[in-house]
Amino acid sequence: MNGIYPEDPLVYLAIFLIFCRLMSFLLLIPVLGHKAIPAPFRLSLGLTLSLVLYPVVKRYLPPVPLSIEGVTLAVGREVCVGLVLGAGAYVTMEAIALGAQLTGYQLGWGTAGLLDPHSQQQTSALAPLYGWMALMVILLADLHHVFLANFAESFAVTGARSLTIPADTAIDALIRGTGSLWVLAVRIAAPLTAVLLGCQVLLAILARLLPQMNVLFFSFPVLALAGLLTILWLVPSLADAFESQLVAVSDSAMVLLRQM
Repeated sequence: MNGIYPEDPLVYLAIFLIFCRLMSFLLLIPVLGHKAIPAPFRLSLGLTLSLVLYPVVKRYLPPVPLSIEGVTLAVGREVCVGLVLGAGAYVTMEAIALGAQLTGYQLGWGTAGLLDPHSQQQTSALAPLYGWMALMVILLADLHHVFLANFAESFAVTGARSLTIPADTAIDALIRGTGSLWVLAVRIAAPLTAVLLGCQVLLAILARLLPQMNVLFFSFPVLALAGLLTILWLVPSLADAFESQLVAVSDSAMVLLRQM
């Protein structure tokens, strides 16, 4: 045991730096970083994983600084790397919530808001449903293991070199991340929007054919039923889209680290 974890206090300072990268990473990724998980459990998980990862990644770790300024800079470096690794998955989950919000407005559920425990904000009734669907996809596809594997690989990518990101690379990553959020949200909401638009056209024709009928009162259950059936039909496609997007952003984070 002493061969793996010697009594040298610098070893535990290196483990602390792993812990800093890991906690900033766990702060953003889904499942392990979900707000429903108690903070003491996340701290215990972070400490346990840091101790487990140290023998694996210690050959890639930079020399431990011996000054307060050096330790501060090292902590900042590790936190930034962890945020870069987890930002893509966080943006993807926000895009899924945004797509669910747009879908809820199309169904007329915009006023029926719920308090989302994850974001602590009032949101559409469909946002928690889509969020839990994405979490189920992550667990069933073992994407949480992919996230952790990429995290361990990040030590080999960063190594002991100093990390700098060019301004054009940072701006390009920001634009791509923001753009992917809107693209995924529109992809989620577009099929249901098309179906509901077709239903509204049919209801408008019905209103012209039967002017004595209260189409407005009749339209609410029809649109809700059509929307729910469309969501049920789209579940496999949505699951595939969630999985491919989460894998893509995880790989993009590793590519960005290699460019730093």
